[in-house]
Amino acid sequence: MAAALSLHETISLRAPAWLARHTEARRVRILDVRPKALYLRGHVPGAVHAPARTMLFDRSGAVLSAGEVALAMSNLGVGDEHTVVFVDSDRSDDARAAARALARYGHFDVHVLDGGFARWVAEGRPLSLSPTEYPAASFTAKVSS
Repeated sequence: MAAALSLHETISLRAPAWLARHTEARRVRILDVRPKALYLRGHVPGAVHAPARTMLFDRSGAVLSAGEVALAMSNLGVGDEHTVVFVDSDRSDDARAAARALARYGHFDVHVLDGGFARWVAEGRPLSLSPTEYPAASFTAKVSS
């Protein structure tokens, strides 16, 4: 796999072609941060709905505690061993914010779909209408001292 995100670098983007080759990869977790209504109208095959704004951030926009983020990621099926690709709309910064939140807690193998869901659709890639669930996993949120 290509270099992943570090806390002080720019967000790593994944092209739709890359994601299309990895939608069924056991080590890849696709997290769709668009509103649930949009997710249910169609999403990248293998993507789970992940409401980043409430799952990773408090009402003020601050990243939740390490324990809260670890629990949320574990419940979504994201473990320490997984490559994470966030998908959002082409005009949203939610995916980038979510990627930075995971990097803050030491999970650097995190990426954003380049061009978002709009590019996925524009390229004629397949869509799924069936909600996806991953089995629970073990995510460790590492806090730097």
